[in-house]
Amino acid sequence: MSDRGYSGRGVGWEWRQSWFLLFFLTVVLYWVPLLYMGLRVLHFRWMFYSLLYAGPAALYGVTVWQAPLLNASIQDFAGVQNYIFRSMVAVGVAAFIHTMTARTEFLLRLADTAAEGEEMATRVQMRSAATQTQPGRVPPPPPKVVFDLNTATEAELAMLPGMNRQMARQAIDVRKMQGGFGSFTQFADQLAITGEMRERLRVHFDDHPDAVPPPEDASFRVLADGRRVLELNWSTPEALAALPGFGPDLARRAVTLRDGDGPFKSLEDFRYRLGLKMDAMIKIEPYVSVTSMSTVPGGGTRPKHAGRIVDA
Repeated sequence: MSDRGYSGRGVGWEWRQSWFLLFFLTVVLYWVPLLYMGLRVLHFRWMFYSLLYAGPAALYGVTVWQAPLLNASIQDFAGVQNYIFRSMVAVGVAAFIHTMTARTEFLLRLADTAAEGEEMATRVQMRSAATQTQPGRVPPPPPKVVFDLNTATEAELAMLPGMNRQMARQAIDVRKMQGGFGSFTQFADQLAITGEMRERLRVHFDDHPDAVPPPEDASFRVLADGRRVLELNWSTPEALAALPGFGPDLARRAVTLRDGDGPFKSLEDFRYRLGLKMDAMIKIEPYVSVTSMSTVPGGGTRPKHAGRIVDA
């Protein structure tokens, strides 16, 4: 993690906002941090899980509070209390892991809220200053920070309203694969951003950035809407390896099957011959096509390997 942390506001700011982790030192209040995060950013699922985690702690508290009464009515009270304590410790470990996993999203949401508050405060200050100097004149809105879609970092994208770390990483992957975004509309369409969130994000981007020149790779074709997609029957192992969820090993296997057994006939044929799961195919489907039965750009075929390739 860099000095800017997950949220871009610095590691020190993030740890100050994470003071609630001290509740883990109390042993029995291990469920409070997750509840606090849920209440702070209105994440109801975290609240629900925190209350589930609180169950063993509540039972242990009852055994301590009503120890004399329970000891008289339960034959092996010490054994029962010891079992409840061990259960509480195990659940506490699970709650700690859950809390630390959710902390990244909590900090990003908190940073987003803080940025909006700072922006609002700046507007109020500028409006107040303009009113004092020139009564009756409506001051112009403060300038917004505008990002370039083709140079913005993952941290900058994740901090924007409605975005998160996963969406930012997806945007970076798509940008690398297709060589850049032609406009904000193309960016929003490919990330399936719609409605109010699209309008909130639009003001933070130059709507017509200069697209990064795509690599000179004949494996790609340009569709009518301007998107660059990978032609699977022309692709090199390097181009295939850049697909979401792919890698060098799977890319080499795809090229070997294609050159040995013939070109892919369709996307379904590609999925079947590589044994891909449907969810993996859904991730790459927007970025690939099978429209040519030639295995080299411009026609022709690559030399086949001797014998038939059998996929074990």
